[in-house]
Amino acid sequence: ITNTNTSDAINNFHFQAAVPKNMRIKLQNPSTSDLPVYNPILPPQAITQILIVSNPNKEPVRLNYKLSYYLSGEQINESGEIDNGFPSSIDLI
Repeated sequence: ITNTNTSDAINNFHFQAAVPKNMRIKLQNPSTSDLPVYNPILPPQAITQILIVSNPNKEPVRLNYKLSYYLSGEQINESGEIDNGFPSSIDLI
């Protein structure tokens, strides 16, 4: 996650994920839970989090996710499903 489009910090970032029962998922701890205000002079900071999916049957991976974070003091909740590949990153607006 990077903060490149807002003039406010992102705080208390939390990511949850789930896969079908025939797969297993493990989430590593995120690199941080807060992103400072975007500064165009500095390289953008990011929150990184590794997830490991065990897929013994080699089936297409389907992942449900929930994101929550605070932006401008307001809690933002997002959720969705990824079933046609994984993005390399997610940019918050």
